Amino acid sequence: MVIFGYLDEIEKQLTALKRFPEVARYLRNFSKSNLNSIETGKEIKNVIDGTHIFGLDQAPMTEPREKRVYEAHKNYIDVQFVAEGEELIEVTDLEGLAVTTPYTHDYELYSNAKKGSIIHMKPGMVAIFFPEDAHMPKIAVGKPERIVKTVVKYSVELI
Repeated sequence: MVIFGYLDEIEKQLTALKRFPEVARYLRNFSKSNLNSIETGKEIKNVIDGTHIFGLDQAPMTEPREKRVYEAHKNYIDVQFVAEGEELIEVTDLEGLAVTTPYTHDYELYSNAKKGSIIHMKPGMVAIFFPEDAHMPKIAVGKPERIVKTVVKYSVELI
Protein backbone atom coordinates (compact mmCIF):
# COMPACT_ATOMS: atom_id res chain seq x y z
CA MET A 1 0.00 0.00 0.00
CA VAL A 2 1.63 3.21 -1.19
CA ILE A 3 1.69 6.20 1.17
CA PHE A 4 2.16 9.69 -0.25
CA GLY A 5 1.87 13.35 0.67
CA TYR A 6 3.99 16.25 1.89
CA LEU A 7 6.90 15.39 4.19
CA ASP A 8 5.46 17.15 7.27
CA GLU A 9 2.27 15.05 7.14
CA ILE A 10 4.03 11.79 6.32
CA GLU A 11 6.45 12.32 9.19
CA LYS A 12 3.56 12.73 11.66
CA GLN A 13 1.94 9.53 10.43
CA LEU A 14 5.08 7.40 10.45
CA THR A 15 6.73 8.34 13.74
CA ALA A 16 6.22 4.77 14.96
CA LEU A 17 8.09 3.29 11.99
CA LYS A 18 11.48 2.26 13.27
CA ARG A 19 14.21 4.66 12.09
CA PHE A 20 11.86 6.86 10.03
CA PRO A 21 12.96 10.03 11.87
CA GLU A 22 16.46 9.46 10.39
CA VAL A 23 14.95 9.17 6.92
CA ALA A 24 12.91 12.36 7.41
CA ARG A 25 16.02 14.22 8.61
CA TYR A 26 17.91 13.06 5.51
CA LEU A 27 15.09 14.26 3.24
CA ARG A 28 14.98 17.67 4.93
CA ASN A 29 18.76 18.07 4.61
CA PHE A 30 18.64 16.95 0.98
CA SER A 31 16.05 19.61 0.11
CA LYS A 32 18.34 22.29 1.63
CA SER A 33 21.49 21.06 -0.15
CA ASN A 34 23.00 22.43 -3.35
CA LEU A 35 20.64 20.71 -5.76
CA ASN A 36 22.49 22.10 -8.79
CA SER A 37 25.57 20.08 -7.82
CA ILE A 38 23.93 16.86 -9.06
CA GLU A 39 24.63 16.35 -12.76
CA THR A 40 21.64 15.54 -14.95
CA GLY A 41 21.37 11.79 -15.39
CA LYS A 42 23.75 11.01 -12.50
CA GLU A 43 23.08 9.30 -9.18
CA ILE A 44 24.98 9.73 -5.91
CA LYS A 45 24.73 7.12 -3.17
CA ASN A 46 24.78 8.37 0.43
CA VAL A 47 24.90 5.81 3.22
CA ILE A 48 22.63 6.58 6.17
CA ASP A 49 23.01 3.23 7.94
CA GLY A 50 25.15 0.66 6.13
CA THR A 51 23.05 -1.51 3.85
CA HIS A 52 19.84 -0.90 5.86
CA ILE A 53 19.18 2.73 4.86
CA PHE A 54 20.79 4.72 2.07
CA GLY A 55 19.86 7.56 -0.26
CA LEU A 56 20.23 7.68 -4.02
CA ASP A 57 20.36 11.39 -4.88
CA GLN A 58 19.63 11.97 -8.55
CA ALA A 59 18.73 14.49 -11.24
CA PRO A 60 16.97 12.53 -14.00
CA MET A 61 15.02 13.80 -16.97
CA THR A 62 11.36 12.83 -16.92
CA GLU A 63 10.04 10.98 -19.97
CA PRO A 64 6.73 10.23 -21.68
CA ARG A 65 4.88 7.31 -20.08
CA GLU A 66 5.44 5.04 -23.09
CA LYS A 67 9.20 5.11 -22.41
CA ARG A 68 8.84 4.12 -18.75
CA VAL A 69 8.32 0.70 -17.11
CA TYR A 70 7.04 -0.48 -13.76
CA GLU A 71 9.53 -1.57 -11.11
CA ALA A 72 9.13 -3.32 -7.77
CA HIS A 73 11.61 -4.09 -5.00
CA LYS A 74 11.85 -7.05 -2.66
CA ASN A 75 14.51 -6.06 -0.12
CA TYR A 76 13.81 -2.35 0.23
CA ILE A 77 10.96 0.07 0.65
CA ASP A 78 11.37 3.04 -1.70
CA VAL A 79 10.96 6.44 -0.07
CA GLN A 80 10.90 8.83 -3.03
CA PHE A 81 11.22 12.57 -2.39
CA VAL A 82 11.08 15.35 -4.98
CA ALA A 83 13.09 18.48 -4.19
CA GLU A 84 12.86 20.28 -7.54
CA GLY A 85 10.57 19.91 -10.56
CA GLU A 86 7.54 17.68 -10.94
CA GLU A 87 6.96 14.10 -11.99
CA LEU A 88 4.13 11.64 -12.25
CA ILE A 89 4.51 8.24 -10.62
CA GLU A 90 2.08 5.54 -11.66
CA VAL A 91 1.40 2.76 -9.16
CA THR A 92 -0.44 -0.56 -9.33
CA ASP A 93 -0.37 -3.97 -7.72
CA LEU A 94 1.85 -6.69 -9.17
CA GLU A 95 -1.02 -8.90 -10.32
CA GLY A 96 -1.21 -9.21 -14.08
CA LEU A 97 2.06 -7.43 -14.85
CA ALA A 98 4.40 -9.08 -17.35
CA VAL A 99 8.01 -9.35 -16.17
CA THR A 100 10.44 -7.80 -18.66
CA THR A 101 13.59 -8.05 -16.51
CA PRO A 102 13.63 -10.77 -13.85
CA TYR A 103 14.58 -9.98 -10.28
CA THR A 104 18.17 -8.72 -9.98
CA HIS A 105 19.86 -7.27 -6.89
CA ASP A 106 16.78 -5.43 -5.57
CA TYR A 107 14.31 -4.96 -8.38
CA GLU A 108 12.27 -6.54 -11.10
CA LEU A 109 10.98 -4.63 -14.13
CA TYR A 110 7.55 -5.02 -15.69
CA SER A 111 5.68 -3.99 -18.83
CA ASN A 112 3.82 -0.69 -18.72
CA ALA A 113 0.72 -2.14 -20.45
CA LYS A 114 -1.43 -2.03 -17.31
CA LYS A 115 -2.79 1.38 -16.26
CA GLY A 116 -2.43 2.30 -12.60
CA SER A 117 -3.19 5.21 -10.31
CA ILE A 118 -1.26 8.44 -10.82
CA ILE A 119 0.56 10.38 -8.10
CA HIS A 120 1.52 13.93 -9.11
CA MET A 121 4.76 14.59 -7.23
CA LYS A 122 5.70 18.21 -6.49
CA PRO A 123 8.61 19.66 -4.49
CA GLY A 124 8.43 18.58 -0.85
CA MET A 125 6.33 15.49 -1.54
CA VAL A 126 7.16 11.95 -0.48
CA ALA A 127 5.85 8.66 -1.89
CA ILE A 128 6.59 5.42 -0.05
CA PHE A 129 6.40 2.22 -2.07
CA PHE A 130 6.35 -1.20 -0.40
CA PRO A 131 7.44 -4.47 -2.06
CA GLU A 132 3.91 -5.18 -3.33
CA ASP A 133 3.68 -1.76 -5.03
CA ALA A 134 4.74 -1.75 -8.68
CA HIS A 135 5.62 1.84 -9.49
CA MET A 136 6.64 3.76 -12.58
CA PRO A 137 8.54 6.93 -11.63
CA LYS A 138 9.96 9.76 -13.75
CA ILE A 139 6.91 10.22 -15.98
CA ALA A 140 6.81 13.70 -17.50
CA VAL A 141 4.11 16.17 -16.51
CA GLY A 142 3.59 17.61 -19.98
CA LYS A 143 7.00 17.95 -21.60
CA PRO A 144 10.13 16.20 -20.22
CA GLU A 145 12.08 18.17 -17.61
CA ARG A 146 15.01 17.79 -15.24
CA ILE A 147 13.94 16.97 -11.72
CA VAL A 148 16.00 16.59 -8.57
CA LYS A 149 14.99 13.86 -6.18
CA THR A 150 16.32 11.32 -3.78
CA VAL A 151 15.19 7.75 -3.28
CA VAL A 152 15.88 6.46 0.20
CA LYS A 153 16.14 2.68 0.30
CA TYR A 154 14.77 1.44 3.63
CA SER A 155 15.44 -2.24 4.32
CA VAL A 156 12.38 -4.43 4.86
CA GLU A 157 14.38 -6.02 7.70
CA LEU A 158 13.66 -2.87 9.74
CA ILE A 159 9.88 -3.35 9.75
